Amino acid sequence: MRKSSVLIAICALAAVVLAAQQRDLDPVMKEIGPASAALSTAINGNALADLATHSVKLEALFREAEAFMKSKGIPKAVEIAIEAAAAAGEASKAAKAGNLDSAKTAAGKVKGFCKGCHDNYREKDPAGGFKFKGGT
Repeated sequence: MRKSSVLIAICALAAVVLAAQQRDLDPVMKEIGPASAALSTAINGNALADLATHSVKLEALFREAEAFMKSKGIPKAVEIAIEAAAAAGEASKAAKAGNLDSAKTAAGKVKGFCKGCHDNYREKDPAGGFKFKGGT
């Protein structure tokens, strides 16, 4: 458990550094996908330490998305990012406390925010991927 705490602290520090250097949304989203998949694996495997680690990472990534959306002046997207980050933080806190059921519930909420935001602020890219379409 001590190794997990050190890893979580390192991730949190990295999040602070990354937040200071705002990235474009695309690389953030490309990290959210695998982190979200890893979170699902941790949930399905009842792996509290992994659930905490991936939740911390997602919280930091959603904070980055929040900063990006603020810079674009899109309050609804900012709200979604704040709520997603809060749910990830809740999942991490519950996992660190050893409360598997609460951690799973909170982690499940995290994924629920993705669709709403993607439906409003993402569009297909001619190259076959996706891109930010802006909005209000």
